[in-house]
Amino acid sequence: MNIIKHNNFSRYCLYLFFKTKLIGANAMKKSKSIFSIIITFGFIFSFMGCSTMGGARVSDSHKPGKTKMHYKVKINAPKSEVWDILADYDNLSWTEGVIDAYYIGKIRNGKGMTRHCNLDDGGYVVERIVAWDKGNGFTYIIVDASGPLSNDSYAIWTVRGNEKQSTVGIKIHYELKYGIIGDMMNTLMAKKKFSDSIAEFMDEFKVYAEKKS
Repeated sequence: MNIIKHNNFSRYCLYLFFKTKLIGANAMKKSKSIFSIIITFGFIFSFMGCSTMGGARVSDSHKPGKTKMHYKVKINAPKSEVWDILADYDNLSWTEGVIDAYYIGKIRNGKGMTRHCNLDDGGYVVERIVAWDKGNGFTYIIVDASGPLSNDSYAIWTVRGNEKQSTVGIKIHYELKYGIIGDMMNTLMAKKKFSDSIAEFMDEFKVYAEKKS
């Protein structure tokens, strides 16, 4: 985003913040509905984080209704070693965001592998491999989740590099539950949160892979 567009967008966020604050105050006097609360406080959070996405790159997915997030990290470790870490599908000990992870079902390699992850916020997510390119990457879909992610969300992991350095990329295509409420939550709050979380997650992976190498 260039400087002119950035400034215009910032002023627009500021305008929405003050306008919505006034509208929301009147609305909440008449109604205590969750819709009014989301509008009012959502724009406040949007204003706080609308200047830039400090984490993953955010754009519209080619899948209608979905948001795409893309993040790459360079790792000073051989590609084969980095792949081995990712392929150890039920081991997420390298990230603080997952308390534990374990397999569901009998498949332990390649397409069909499914893991259940217990998250540090008390929630969980179940992820199943639907495409497997050994040594180069894989795709998993969200089968179930306690949070707002819809079950047709998915992530594509890629590994590129040589015997000295690797590049790991992740592309997440997601949609939130709850219809129009979920769309609003995504626009106003979730994009920023997910973007930062993905960047932190990938940086944790980089540190772990380089220490292990």
